[in-house]
Amino acid sequence: QWLSKMRDYGVEPNVITYTTVLSAWSKQAPNDPSAPQRAHDILRQMSCQPNTRSYTAVIRAYAEQGRAKEAQALLEEMLHHGPTPDVYTFSSVLYAWSKANPPLEAAKKAEQLLMRMPEIHHQLPNVVCFGNVLLCWSRVYQQGADRAEAILRTMKQYGVEPNLFCINIVLNALAKQSHMDETAVPRARALLQEARHLLHLTPDEYTYRAVFKAIASSSLPDRKQLALEIIQEMKQQGLHVNSYYTDRLQSMDK
Repeated sequence: QWLSKMRDYGVEPNVITYTTVLSAWSKQAPNDPSAPQRAHDILRQMSCQPNTRSYTAVIRAYAEQGRAKEAQALLEEMLHHGPTPDVYTFSSVLYAWSKANPPLEAAKKAEQLLMRMPEIHHQLPNVVCFGNVLLCWSRVYQQGADRAEAILRTMKQYGVEPNLFCINIVLNALAKQSHMDETAVPRARALLQEARHLLHLTPDEYTYRAVFKAIASSSLPDRKQLALEIIQEMKQQGLHVNSYYTDRLQSMDK
């Protein structure tokens, strides 16, 4: 409303004014289905040249609703006609793919974009970009965990150190497939140790819960002993062990 009134006061909106309004619609997107289109309409009506932040705000609005094709289309528009997208633009599109369906197609599209970044953007993807692609693959049934772990292993080739968010995503993906993959539990336990001792990360409750879930969902004969070891380690780290863990432990006796 104030953007519309500005000219009544003889004030011409500039790119900062427009982008501020676009950002407001972007933040509204999780709760308002019309927000992305409202933002897109304002982008098209701008009386000055949109900048990178202007486009990225609209992309983010689409991303919040998992409308990855629209977000990707705006990115392609930027690549062909400017302005130049930045890393936050790319991470926003990748975030859109992490919420899009069907999951397998979305994961493939996201990974393709991640691999294109050095060529089309002349800048390496950052840890947020990788995290969003890992999220995509974590949603894919069966081969998702394998692909997510493989991508995690490539991060250092790009000069990107995995953070705990990335580790937790892969651990949760392994937990999802542990009931049908006997390698999932040893891989999850190895990744937990790698996070602690090689990456010097401090596992949180989500980290341990993912490893515990992988163990509890498996058919390993010693799964109760392995689960108890995770609980003991959590207590040593000062983490709260709630009823989720005790209930799952009891169910292993049945």
